[in-house]
Amino acid sequence: MMVKADFNGERELLAWMRVLQFVELSAIHLDLSNRRARLPAELLALKGSGRSELTTWKIFERRSSVVQAADRLVYRLEGLRRTYSFRLNSFGSMLLVEEKPALIRELTGLNEEVEQFKAAYAIAIVKAYEETLEKMLAQVLQLAQVRQVEGEELEAYARRRLQLALGKPERFLASMRVKVVYKNMTVEMLTDGDFRRELQSFPKVIRALAAAGLEVSR
Repeated sequence: MMVKADFNGERELLAWMRVLQFVELSAIHLDLSNRRARLPAELLALKGSGRSELTTWKIFERRSSVVQAADRLVYRLEGLRRTYSFRLNSFGSMLLVEEKPALIRELTGLNEEVEQFKAAYAIAIVKAYEETLEKMLAQVLQLAQVRQVEGEELEAYARRRLQLALGKPERFLASMRVKVVYKNMTVEMLTDGDFRRELQSFPKVIRALAAAGLEVSR
């Protein structure tokens, strides 16, 4: 059930929101070392009984230059997360509003680096997808017990299904970015004892609240 804020509650909330805000930082499609492709179930079903097969493939080799370059971007984001945000176990990550402009500048610069990465490694990423598809296709052709599926030659059918399962590398590249979402606090949080207790572990936050005439303890 939603709690309706009275005037004093709303006024206190606005005061807190001038100091604190929730933030969620994420690297979209930059964790290349864990990027895997899974063999579709309909292709697995074509294999002979008792014949072993791989079901997933790594698209990118862990030691490749493209993975190492992407990792550096992820590490940069982790550094920004440690610098500008602090995590409350029960509520998520927050930041001081006064530090938000600096974070925005850093994220703008980081996203520019992501665009540079995409331009530099686009060919390598597309090639990795194509090579993975060919490896998966070779296994399907080796293990399958049929030469046609639904009136279609096995190779053409399998290639089409694998392309659907893998997706287009160009679309994967286009969506690659660093994402930030900001969320406001609620009146319910201010009445939550756990929220206030967890804040007491962060002296910098306590000082910022005190400067705004706010107290963590009640």
